Amino acid sequence: MHQIVYREIVAEDEEAVIAFVRDVLSEFAAPDYEEDGIKDFFAPANACALKERMQNDRFVLVARRDSNLVGALKISLQMS
Repeated sequence: MHQIVYREIVAEDEEAVIAFVRDVLSEFAAPDYEEDGIKDFFAPANACALKERMQNDRFVLVARRDSNLVGALKISLQMS
């Protein structure tokens, strides 16, 4: 069995992360929302929003098994 490797996102991961987020949202969240709610839920699942989040004191960790993305986690470094 291959280990899962956790690391900070790099440019080559962006498309896979966006697709992963959209797939997870579609399967687990979208069925519980109406059309407007689904649009709101999907709004941050795009390249521009991902880059903006990464520039605003946040970073994204990815989890990969071999070449497959198996997880992503956004972490905010802002403190109140």
